[in-house]
Order: sequence, then C-alpha cells, then structure tokens
Amino acid sequence: TQHTADEWHPRWSADGEWIFYSTNRSIDVDIDFWRIRASGGEPEAVTHFPGDEYSAAPSPDGSRIAYLTDTTGLWTMDLDTGTKINVTTGAGIYDGVSWSPDSTALIVARNPEPEVVRRAGFDGSVGEIDIDRTAKYPDISPDGRYMAFWSIDDEGNGDIWKIATEGGTPSVRLTSDPAADVWPVWSPDGLWIAFTSRRDGSLGGDIWKMLASGGQAQRLTSTNSARRPRWCEGGETLVFQTDAADGQPPHIWSVSASGSSSKQITEGPGESQPDCLGNQLIYVQQEEGGHAIVRHDLASGKVNTLVSDHVSAQHPRWSADGSRIAFISNKEGTWEVYSLSLPDGSPARITTDSGQKTAPGWSPDGDSVFYSVQLGQQELWHFPVP
Repeated sequence: TQHTADEWHPRWSADGEWIFYSTNRSIDVDIDFWRIRASGGEPEAVTHFPGDEYSAAPSPDGSRIAYLTDTTGLWTMDLDTGTKINVTTGAGIYDGVSWSPDSTALIVARNPEPEVVRRAGFDGSVGEIDIDRTAKYPDISPDGRYMAFWSIDDEGNGDIWKIATEGGTPSVRLTSDPAADVWPVWSPDGLWIAFTSRRDGSLGGDIWKMLASGGQAQRLTSTNSARRPRWCEGGETLVFQTDAADGQPPHIWSVSASGSSSKQITEGPGESQPDCLGNQLIYVQQEEGGHAIVRHDLASGKVNTLVSDHVSAQHPRWSADGSRIAFISNKEGTWEVYSLSLPDGSPARITTDSGQKTAPGWSPDGDSVFYSVQLGQQELWHFPVP
C-alpha cells in the first residue's frame, strides 16, 4: 500500500488471498480496518463504525474476523453476512487478538481497570473524581456543578450519565436505549445535553438532544453519519463531524438547535472533532504527516492554524472565556493534556500524572482541566466464541 494515512497491524487471511490491516485513511481520525489482495490492487474498507476498530485477526477457517474497538471490546464479524457479535462483557482496554487453531476461541490482552476522570489545576494539583462507574468523555455543565459522561455497561452498550462534579454521590442515568449513546455535551444555558446515538437504525450515528433533567430525546439529524456534537452560537446551533464516505473526507456541519436546518461548514482535506465558542469554531484538520488544530471564524470565514507542530493533536476544547484551548497530544510519547494561550502563546503540557489521557474539558472558571485517563496493566484473557 501507498497512502498518506497510517497503515499498520497487517494480518494474512487463512487462504493467503487477503491482507487485513488497520488504517486512519478515512481521515475522520477514527481507525478502521481494511483489506487488500496479496497480489495488489485497490484496498477496500471492512468496517466503518463510530469509534476505532483495530487489530483485525482473520479466523483460521476463513469465515470470520475478530477485531477490537475503543468502546465495546472484542468483536467478531462474519465475512459473508456482515453479522457482528460482541464477544466480551465488562469494561476494559483490549489488545493483541489471537484465534485458537479450531476457530472456537480467542485470546486477547485486557486491561480490566476502568477509565477514571481526573482534574488537573494549573498550580500542579491533580485530583480524581469519585465516580461509581467507568466514565468516558466528560463534559462539565456551564455552572460547574455537574459532569455528563458516557459509560459502557457489562453488555458493552454505551449510555449517557451525569454526576455532581465533587463526586461521591450516585451517578444518574439519562439514557437507556439499546443502541449506543455517546459523546454528551451541555448546552450553554445548562438545560440540554446533546449526544451522538445509533438509535432508530442509525448505525453511523446521528445527533440527538434531551433535557439535562432527563426525559424524551429529540433527533436533530438524519444523516446516519454524524458524531461529536458541540453547541455553537450561543446555543442556537450545534456543530458536528460527518463520516468519510464515497471517497470524500469528513467535514464539519452545523444543525439548528431545533433540527429544522443544517449546512456544511468546511470543505478542506478532512476536518473533525469540532468545538465552538460563540461564532469561533476550532477543529482538527488533516495535514501532511499528521493533524493540525485550526480556528475558523464563522462570521468572516477566516481560517488560521493554531497548532501544527504536534503530529497527533486531538480533542481541542475552548476555555469558557476564549483565552485558551486545551488539547491532547502524544508529541512526547504518551497522550497528555496541553494548553495553548491565545493569541500568541505556545503549547504547554499540563498533565504529568500516569495513564493515557483523552477528552479534556475546562472548568467554568478556567482554573483546571478535566480529562479521562486509563489506568492498570494488561493481562491475558481467554474467550470462547459464540
């Protein structure tokens, strides 16, 4: 293969006809796995679901492929029918899939420790939020009193929860749909939470919203390809990322808070992971050799690059006053949280604690940053295959 995107973890099919591999060539930052004939030719996508799919492992009998996701663990997929089965139960981080010779079982490295949420202050302090379950992608309410997050249950399904930011109290479940509900974000007035959901048959995901107090959810998009919503323009609109499809890269779109209208905002080489403050949009943009963080003024249309020296800069987030952005980067070998003061500052690393960080978010006063972190060590686990 020859592509500007990363391509790794190649695995032969049992008959030697195909090579399966992981890649982010779809440019929406998510990892999928593809295959190409051993003799060459055009590669083809095997998966393209919300989140990352990686470590593809074809079964010895050639009927199925096992793979890992960043949200629900270990899966198998029938290569003829496309039927998917979630093999694992329980939270954890998985790696290194191998089949038994008779194709009836899988061995995988698993880190059973749940993700936790920490709060890092600019004075060097680090504290952990006391939460009664695994928490991913935390988002803090505008008044700083609550944190919304999504959590994976023992059946591998994601739902939206909230908890008081001081912790120590039971978390409150806001969604319980059989489909995955992920990436929650508070509206500027604190009344609504928007999120991505696969409900109503939207396998690629669409944007929904619900009252922060609970109740019926309202669908805002019908693209089957929308994720990572963020409120914009004082809560009048939301911005979101579309999937790459039909050879086209992902882009940033907006939808009205009522869901009545939507429009495309970006048309670049591939844009994802948006955040918005007023009419100031930031997002991750594909560039040669990596990703840049870009600022886009929705009023004037002016675009300028904020961060380009971090090859894998991800998850940019505005501070409430617009003076700084936080993001994660593995520039120094591990995923850490960085802060950039605007307009002329340089990225400064905030976190020094152990664990791989993701999804930073600001406290309303701008004195600290919240983020998810994965702890623990991997162990070998054996799973029979249904």
